[in-house]
Amino acid sequence: LAPSAFHYSRLNDAFRVLHRIKHENGPEKNVPISPLIAIHRAKYFMDQDGKMSLGPGGFVSCLEEATEMEATVVGKPSKAFFRSALSRLGVLPDETVMIGDDIIGDVEGAKAAGLGATILVRTGKYMMRDEHKGDPSLVVDSIVEAIDCILTGTFENASRN
Repeated sequence: LAPSAFHYSRLNDAFRVLHRIKHENGPEKNVPISPLIAIHRAKYFMDQDGKMSLGPGGFVSCLEEATEMEATVVGKPSKAFFRSALSRLGVLPDETVMIGDDIIGDVEGAKAAGLGATILVRTGKYMMRDEHKGDPSLVVDSIVEAIDCILTGTFENASRN
């Protein structure tokens, strides 16, 4: 992310490029159009100052709306992102636990990709009651607690949410 680089002029430049591409290569030419690629759709993130800041999701949605194009998301929460990571690690989805602080990008993305379990940690970008916006296997206060639950075998017996 480069938050300081996001401003109206840059967003409008991106819109103009996408608009030109769409009209030069429209459906009448049978050219598949997917020039809008997003690394992810996060609505917000924990900034260096410890405060929440606007993520790229709003910008992606803005460009989608203005250009009438659908973005291809190559990062979380796309299934392809998780499956690529699993393939690279050589592990099976049902043997994998995703630990994360983002209920949509981490937890729901991992579930959609078929990962065996998800642990939501109440750190980083977690916000109160995020666990009610999805269905994590377990909610804990820290990554240390999440790892302890897995290593001690208490994960399977731990209370959900």
